[in-house]
Amino acid sequence: MNKDNNKIKQTLNYYEKKADELIQRYESANLSDVQNYILKFIKKDDYILDIGFGSGREIDFLIKRGFKNIYGIDGCKEFVKRARERFNSENFYHSILPEIKLKNLKFDFVYSIAVWMHLPSEIYEESIKNINKILNKNAKVLLSYSLDDRDEKERYFQKVDEKLLNDIFEKFGMKKIDELITVDSLNRQIKWKSVVYGKYKT
Repeated sequence: MNKDNNKIKQTLNYYEKKADELIQRYESANLSDVQNYILKFIKKDDYILDIGFGSGREIDFLIKRGFKNIYGIDGCKEFVKRARERFNSENFYHSILPEIKLKNLKFDFVYSIAVWMHLPSEIYEESIKNINKILNKNAKVLLSYSLDDRDEKERYFQKVDEKLLNDIFEKFGMKKIDELITVDSLNRQIKWKSVVYGKYKT
């Protein structure tokens, strides 16, 4: 686990150092395809959790459409600070997967965009186990991640093991119910996959 922690720490240090630059970049990205895709799976009174909210782009999108029960966790302390200021809310917490540290809440929809490819496959199971613990009956989980190999020195990337991901969700009573492929919103030669899992066991 120390090796995994070092990989995650390396990536989080990158985000802490470049928070200003990254927030501007994220806010300039057009994720309307994924944002409208999210709307297919949520209702106005749902409790929603954003894992790795970054600039708060998707949270802002949902708030502007009347969603109120929105919470977020992020491993970057600066992102948490900025989100609390931006939304004048304490619903945003510093927490690093596989741990999920927040209030004793249950959620109807959990989504995580551009996070999973930063995780070593060795922590998939514990991360999904902890997500499963905070889900209401009939909850759904959306994971959006890049499909292509990424080679960067400042951040850790691992190609997402989709079979392993599906097998672990299945173990915790969830199965894939939908998916969406999109191009990169920042015009990089990257494709993205958003996968939705739904509970079939309670």
